[in-house]
Amino acid sequence: MSNETQSTPAEPVIELEKNPIDWENEAKKLRQENAEKRKLAKELETKLANFEKAQSELEAKTLEEQNKYKELYENSKGKLTELDLVKSELQKYKELEEQERQNLLNQLPDNIKERHANDSISVIRTIHELTTTVKAPNSIGAEEMVNGKGMSNIEDLDKLAATNPARAIELLRQMSNK
Repeated sequence: MSNETQSTPAEPVIELEKNPIDWENEAKKLRQENAEKRKLAKELETKLANFEKAQSELEAKTLEEQNKYKELYENSKGKLTELDLVKSELQKYKELEEQERQNLLNQLPDNIKERHANDSISVIRTIHELTTTVKAPNSIGAEEMVNGKGMSNIEDLDKLAATNPARAIELLRQMSNK
């Protein structure tokens, strides 16, 4: 075999010393170019929003010019009707909730009613449930309540909470699990 030199295409040799790349200037140029594109994109978004607004105004004006007031009126009336229905339903539910809240408050003892008069409906429901479900003979004293033998009513639970808060919380958890 002979020593033949294979010809390979000559690759351009970059001499770094003759053509140094100024990375800082390149980065600045790219940042500037990017900032210009962001600005352009923002301007285009603004123009699009303005165009869409103008288009809807033009459509309304065109309908007016074509004497299609009735169509405009019906569109507006339909939207108002929907809003009125939602508003009336919301008002009904608020009234029902307030009625339930007042009924539950009226069933509570006065001292508890006063203390919880401004609480939300969910808190009042829980208190009402506790006052109606926590029943035991009135003869059980605080000592027996602490030992877990029972409570006569929510007032006893308040007394227990003052003397033994951990036990009161435990009893509330047990009652809520029933």
